[in-house]
Amino acid sequence: MSTRHSFLSTTGLVRPLQLPKRPFISTAATVNVSKPETPSRRSQVLNTARARLASIAAVNVLVICALLSFLFIGSLSFAFIGGAEVASFKDLLDDIEKNEPGLVLLGEDVDVDIDEPSVTIRWSLIACGEAYFLPGSQGIHGSSGCGVPNMTVDIFVDGDEDAAFKYDPANIPLASTNGARHGIQDLTRFDSDHVLDVHEALLYPFDDYAFTTTLYAEDPGSESPITIQKLHTVNTEISFNIKSEDMQTYSVLSDGTQRFSRDLTMSIKRPAEAKAFVLLFWMLSWVLTHVAFGQVPLAISRSDPSSLDAHAAVVIAVLFVIPQLRKSMPDEPGLDGVLIGGREQVGVARRADRSSQMPSGTSPR
Repeated sequence: MSTRHSFLSTTGLVRPLQLPKRPFISTAATVNVSKPETPSRRSQVLNTARARLASIAAVNVLVICALLSFLFIGSLSFAFIGGAEVASFKDLLDDIEKNEPGLVLLGEDVDVDIDEPSVTIRWSLIACGEAYFLPGSQGIHGSSGCGVPNMTVDIFVDGDEDAAFKYDPANIPLASTNGARHGIQDLTRFDSDHVLDVHEALLYPFDDYAFTTTLYAEDPGSESPITIQKLHTVNTEISFNIKSEDMQTYSVLSDGTQRFSRDLTMSIKRPAEAKAFVLLFWMLSWVLTHVAFGQVPLAISRSDPSSLDAHAAVVIAVLFVIPQLRKSMPDEPGLDGVLIGGREQVGVARRADRSSQMPSGTSPR
């Protein structure tokens, strides 16, 4: 029996419906197919936190550098305090020349050593009044009525049998051009050392000191006493404010004669600016110590071993900065316990350095 085809089918105008073929997937293949992995919520939070910590760390480094720069500049400004002391010497000497002419011992420099503790005073021998100074030597510290003494003088300090300083006006040279006296420092200046009273000294930087000294002068030729009209020192030192008071005294010798002398009582205290400067650096050192200690949990939480180098670098930088900060403080207290926390700060930072270099997942012992 023959199959008949219609005209439309033979011409191709009508074609039978053909469904698309579906690929054959075996049951075994469908079991192994899984969805592509997506990062978990926890890892996303950790990555975000790490990125924020990195940006915060960079900002902190810039802020710390800026603060250190301001503190360094501020510390240098303290060096200019006390620059007007020369003018006060002139006023003092003019007043002595007018009211009480005679011999004056002027402490032009005071060096306080807190390690001893002791103080060294640089004395300058001055005579005020036309009857007391050598012609051509006037003009010391800008005072036209004061110069070097015109008599021989021996100065004794704190009852010592040997003179601390011997002065002879014949040793003062004259300039050949105008006949003026040529000032030689070693011929008119001497040093005296004194032990400080430390019963009121508190912990650095609240350490205050005091001492009292007595000086007398005599003519070496006749051994007759010479009255000292005034003892005076500078009011400021690099790290201290100085307050001095003098008074006329006398002592009775074994033969019953009286020997007149002059006593100086000095009070030495740190200025408020120096105390604030020290405390500011002390607090900054502790902040850096805590920053170094904070690197330990950050280093332990990191899964990437290469990130340990960054944490170790921060800690090493702190170990370098802390001693430098203490050296920038007045009198350089060092790490020997003069200022509380020195050794502890370095010890914590070193411990943090060792811990930050441990592999992730281990705990420091």
